[in-house]
Amino acid sequence: MGGSMKTLKSIIIIHDIIYRMDFAYLAELFRYLGIFVCEDILVEMDEEQILERYNSTDYDAYIFVGNKKITDKEEKLLGCRIEEYAGLIGKLPPKTVYFSNCWNNCGLGRSLSTSGFPEPAHICLDEKQQTVLLLDVIHRVLEQVDGKGIDADISELWSGLVEVYTQNNLMFHSMNLQYYSKLPSIAVKDAKEAFIQAYTQILGCKKQGIDDKVAMHYKYALLWCAMKANNACDYQRDILYFPLVELVEQCKGLCEEYKDFTNAKILLGLCYEPSSGSGNEALMVFKDVLQEMGNVCFTSPVYYWMGKRFESFNGKEKDAEACYINANERKEKFRNYYKLAIFERDRKGYDKSLELFDKILDKLEWKLENDFADSLELEYAFKVCTQKCFIYYHMKNYAATIEMGNKVIGIINDKIDNSKFFKMFYGDKAPDYKEILRKRLSLKTVYQLLMEAYSDLMNKEKVKEYKQKLIEMKVG
Repeated sequence: MGGSMKTLKSIIIIHDIIYRMDFAYLAELFRYLGIFVCEDILVEMDEEQILERYNSTDYDAYIFVGNKKITDKEEKLLGCRIEEYAGLIGKLPPKTVYFSNCWNNCGLGRSLSTSGFPEPAHICLDEKQQTVLLLDVIHRVLEQVDGKGIDADISELWSGLVEVYTQNNLMFHSMNLQYYSKLPSIAVKDAKEAFIQAYTQILGCKKQGIDDKVAMHYKYALLWCAMKANNACDYQRDILYFPLVELVEQCKGLCEEYKDFTNAKILLGLCYEPSSGSGNEALMVFKDVLQEMGNVCFTSPVYYWMGKRFESFNGKEKDAEACYINANERKEKFRNYYKLAIFERDRKGYDKSLELFDKILDKLEWKLENDFADSLELEYAFKVCTQKCFIYYHMKNYAATIEMGNKVIGIINDKIDNSKFFKMFYGDKAPDYKEILRKRLSLKTVYQLLMEAYSDLMNKEKVKEYKQKLIEMKVG
């Protein structure tokens, strides 16, 4: 890979939404290597937007995850006509790496799951097959950048890094840290162990060519695993496995060694995440990063992380809100909308707050309707509907309060159980992860709101029903 890898700083992965797990699989691989990743969903774009991405200087390489042609069944599922889909595919850059081609190049077969969605790579391939596949992807991405691909003299080191990624199922555990953040669970415990083991294995990689330009990505992967392990320790209420002072110094060393390695500076800011007393240090790092990066989509998460830090300081609410606005202007995400909606709710801007919450539900609509929402998306749907229930009650719109309260209960009773995502992502362990999610979501607020709404409507029977549910929750 040699000098080519250093020039690969950013990548955009456009995917067919039914292949969203394979998107995460590739996205986490490149993040593990210190490369910026931007996501787009093909059927949510038009030809003009694709050409705009194509002409942008923000991305060094392009990947498409999905089929070049869709079937009648996929046409119905995606809500996109076959001809329209073909038109969008035809506008992708000529050098785009097609993930489906990489499967074919490696002689790997593919089948649909019982749910009708394609089996994700991390489930249907063994570790050796995954390594071969991912190395082919990396090689073809690098060919986009410089026409060379993986250099033979350091291919062994790259094979080692990819093997660590596949053997420890780092995509799976990285996603679980997003799905089940901030609270202890078996998902977080397993992630902690996986990232510690990955760190140890990276140290043991054969470092042929380590002094070459590929070294920056080797060192980044090592520190990325340490940062992830520390996050898991924080969520588990454990002592940090990697002492913060030492980790920060190592990350500063990487930033100093490779002064144009912007992602290493972001990693430095994230290393402070488990330390509530290091907010100022994290903000200083992120501000420096923003000056260096300019106005690109990859700054969206940086603004979001800054917003979270500002929120932890008294009297910094306006600064936090400004950061979330900046984050959303660069890349619309439901986590940005959620933060902004809460600010509007707190100042009783209920109509604006409802509008922002609805934007989140709009983004989740396809996944919720097709029972393909992941744990985090289901949690956001639950929280958004709970917030809307709260707002409607305070607006004295009791019919809407009851409707939204029932929708929240439906997420717990139906949407989690019916999720095809859980079965595909977790396999036989799906029930365990559904239970982890349920433990994160409490119906107490909704039961309270429904009880009060029915009280105002003088419906004593319903008041009694929800009062009993609250009593049962306390007993349980």
